[in-house]
Amino acid sequence: MITNDKVSCSDDKVLITNNKVLCRDDKVLITNDRVLCRDDKVVITNDRVSCRDDKVLITNDRVLCSGKI
Repeated sequence: MITNDKVSCSDDKVLITNNKVLCRDDKVLITNDRVLCRDDKVVITNDRVSCRDDKVLITNDRVLCSGKI
């Protein structure tokens, strides 16, 4: 699913809005919009993100994670 504002994440899959997204096995690549994930995943705003093994690498903006980091 894709919408134009928010993003929801279920079962380690990511739904992104308004830009590209790649999600594979708890690995996330996101650009240029919000992302909300649950289950020790990622909450990102407004920049690139790479997520591997419940760990987040962020560039040039804020990141919030719940659980392991």
